Amino acid sequence: HLIETGANLKLTDRNGKTPIDIADESIKHAFDNRESLKLQSQVDQERIRVRREVIKLTGQRTTGDITAWELDDALERLEKDRVWDSASVAARVKDLEESEIDHSQKLEEVAEFLRVRPGEIRAEAYQFSLSLLRKREKELKKEALVKNRLQELKADEDRKAEQQRREEKRELKELRRERKCGKCGQMFTNERNRAGQCVHK
Repeated sequence: HLIETGANLKLTDRNGKTPIDIADESIKHAFDNRESLKLQSQVDQERIRVRREVIKLTGQRTTGDITAWELDDALERLEKDRVWDSASVAARVKDLEESEIDHSQKLEEVAEFLRVRPGEIRAEAYQFSLSLLRKREKELKKEALVKNRLQELKADEDRKAEQQRREEKRELKELRRERKCGKCGQMFTNERNRAGQCVHK
């Protein structure tokens, strides 16, 4: 969970070790301290002890220190006193080895995860940021198009308003322009005479 949220795997403990260093040490410790090796070592030591005892008894029988009956009795007691049963020990060692292999694989997966996952997270974060940036660029382009369109509409409305204002001004000027009647010489305007002609009295 800490890795997924961006924990810094380069931080060290009081011994100067990073999480990856600790994971590697855990793998090495588990390998060096395998229970199957300890059990096998104990079995081997027991076999060596029994073999030495048999050699010793055989030597005593050869020198005549013990009789054949005493030798057989000693060997029988030695066989009964054996701590390890070969078949059960072999099965136990096999079970331990399988368990240790599974544990070792899990530790290696954790170590590999510590090495690889941070890079994957950074790549995923980069891709996510890139997608957000592209999305934002599209939004900005859309906003710019809308803004430009609104500006064009406003400019068009301003042009029409200015044109209308000029037209109204021209019409008002035309209404107030004085004219002289060619018949009576009287001055008149279209504002006073909508017909545009002098009203003769």
